[in-house]
Amino acid sequence: MSEVNEKAIFSICQTHTRLSERDIQEIIDVASTIQHIADLTNADVCVDCLTREVDTAVVVAHAKPAAAPSIYHKEIVGELAHRKKEPGTLRTIELGLASKGLRAMTQEGVWVQQNAVPIINNQHQSIGAIVIETPTRENTVEPREALPKSFVEDFMKAEQNLGQYLNDAVIIFDEDQKINYVNKAAQKLYEALGYKEKLTSLTFINISLGNYSFSALEKLSLKKKPLDQKNPLVVEEIEISDRVLLLRYFYFSGSLIMFIIDKTELKTKEKELIEKTVALKEVNHRIKNNMQIVASYLNIQSRKINDTTAKEIFMEAVNQILSMASTYDFLSANNFEEVDITAFLRHLFKKLQYDLIHNVELQIEGESVMMQSEKVSIIGMAVNELVTNSLKYAFEEKGETSGCGNTVVIQVVKKQYTYITVYDNGNGFSYQPDDESLSGLELTRRLVEDNLNGLLEVSSNSKGTEAVIII
Repeated sequence: MSEVNEKAIFSICQTHTRLSERDIQEIIDVASTIQHIADLTNADVCVDCLTREVDTAVVVAHAKPAAAPSIYHKEIVGELAHRKKEPGTLRTIELGLASKGLRAMTQEGVWVQQNAVPIINNQHQSIGAIVIETPTRENTVEPREALPKSFVEDFMKAEQNLGQYLNDAVIIFDEDQKINYVNKAAQKLYEALGYKEKLTSLTFINISLGNYSFSALEKLSLKKKPLDQKNPLVVEEIEISDRVLLLRYFYFSGSLIMFIIDKTELKTKEKELIEKTVALKEVNHRIKNNMQIVASYLNIQSRKINDTTAKEIFMEAVNQILSMASTYDFLSANNFEEVDITAFLRHLFKKLQYDLIHNVELQIEGESVMMQSEKVSIIGMAVNELVTNSLKYAFEEKGETSGCGNTVVIQVVKKQYTYITVYDNGNGFSYQPDDESLSGLELTRRLVEDNLNGLLEVSSNSKGTEAVIII
């Protein structure tokens, strides 16, 4: 019987997910029970959680059955599960709905049948899924009998009142929740969501995307008129994967009819229009604003020129200005499109000349990693702050004479995420979040979390300090 590795689960969740520590503990508690489930069902059982990436979950725990062979030959904890291969798992976590008997492909390329149930926290939010996997064979599904002629005739008549929906997905369920009719748009939509089966082989519970159960919709039908495009039973707008879908339910001739309107393109165009409008304003004002910032900053700092710390304050001000100017220069040279973050950092710190000013060796290492231009200015501010902290505090006791071996390294690595590491060989420190002298680190943390949707991890000892930005 396998034991739950709490440290591994905690580490995987912190690295890959947005879960809070309380939610991670809930995941750990659930994971401690899956070995019993595996033994009772003679099946592999996993706990999966959503990552920060769209359409991707990560396996945080796995239990193999004691009395039956596992479908896995390798360790899968820490491996990713993608929507195209495991649609039921992603659906269950995102919507908080159970998925039963859906086909999926494992990380080892084996077809399995998955049953998934959501893990719900105290705030009634879905934070993960328990996934039970059993082997399956490639069986062809027997086609259902044709719809009764009377129903087809009634539906064809109803189509005259539903012309605006006919280019969208249409699915019809009988009173047993089985699917009797699917149009091409519906099959295509669910294939895009990762479903491998023909929809006519499934039931309502496996393809429902909204918050209403079949029985709840049946009850609503008793209070509504028959099929009427102006009076659907329920209208819901949901987000799944990278899509925005509008769901409309009608009840007609003893059958539930679900229309799905894909509003993704419309929402995307609305967002693009807003972004372009903002971008145009930003481009028009950026140069002027930068010049104003330069003038204002120098003016404020010049008032402090008689202070004993004047040189340090003035140089910090100048470097902040140079950082902004250098960022704008680099972005404008690349037409404000995707840029190589490693090349950008080399450009930035060459302009700032920290190595000459502080008598340190500043190294920038890493591969070419392309990133959206809107993230680059934030990264520049964050990395600049981390380097400034190293230069300001790391070598106080070692001195700043040339040749003393003081080193600051910036490293860029692309794996599942982008890792930007700043480390030095300085004195190190005891990190306390409420230490006012380290407010720069907390500023950097806020920049990374709020603007880059990332993480900042800081570690320090007598051999130096390492700060890692994970995006």
